[in-house]
Amino acid sequence: MFRLLLLGTALLLNSLSLFASDFPININGKTAQTTVSLPGGYEVDLALTFENVMGLTAENLNITAYVASPLSADILNRLPNNLISLQAAYPLVLRIEPLADSGFSFSGPLTIDLHTHNLQYSVNTPLRLYKSHAGAAFEDITIATGAGSIRAKGQMGNLSDFIIVADLRPVAQVITDKSQKLDTLINNFADQIAPELLGSLQNSSTVISNHVQAGRYKLALAETKQLQQLISGASSTQMPDVWRSARDIDNVAGMLAAASATLAYSLRLSL
Repeated sequence: MFRLLLLGTALLLNSLSLFASDFPININGKTAQTTVSLPGGYEVDLALTFENVMGLTAENLNITAYVASPLSADILNRLPNNLISLQAAYPLVLRIEPLADSGFSFSGPLTIDLHTHNLQYSVNTPLRLYKSHAGAAFEDITIATGAGSIRAKGQMGNLSDFIIVADLRPVAQVITDKSQKLDTLINNFADQIAPELLGSLQNSSTVISNHVQAGRYKLALAETKQLQQLISGASSTQMPDVWRSARDIDNVAGMLAAASATLAYSLRLSL
């Protein structure tokens, strides 16, 4: 039994209440699962699936959660657009923050799957899974949504805060933003990527950007799939692919895989 500390806020601005309850976290191979329930009837099933992982225990994951006000500055200031909003029906913020000295690590992209009955799925739902790393702005990491009442799945290369929001931006704007984010990530980590691979990634990203700018989303999706193969086929000597709780290295492969996967998701929605 893992003691999951729950920090809950009532849906009143500037009010904070503390809660603590015991929740079991089930570890099965490379997957961790739990159900988080907070006062107010908020509940979510959480599943984390790793490609490769070391030190996967309930204690090492250090999962916390709190109920936030959708109008709180802490949330609004970290959302990139006023067309994106935390929903009053599900104002839960999940935080997964392994302690620095836990020895926990994983390689490649990590997949997170959230399932809650507090929100309802519909065709063309605007609900998306967002994450914020180390208190930075929230960003869309969605790679799938589905019924039940709502399931939202995402990928990432590091651990973060997680929320489900309604994103009412036009899909063309979302695709442009994600394409630019992918290009920025490749360039920001250029000094950690082997030159030959870097050139291939940059060329592919440029092709994707050109297709996106021209509205050729089917071609952009095809090229994104090619880029994903470049990333998944790269070795650890070509670019770093490990996240450690010491936070001393960048999981470049995991972050690029996650960025390309969520771009592919939005491109599929446009077709």
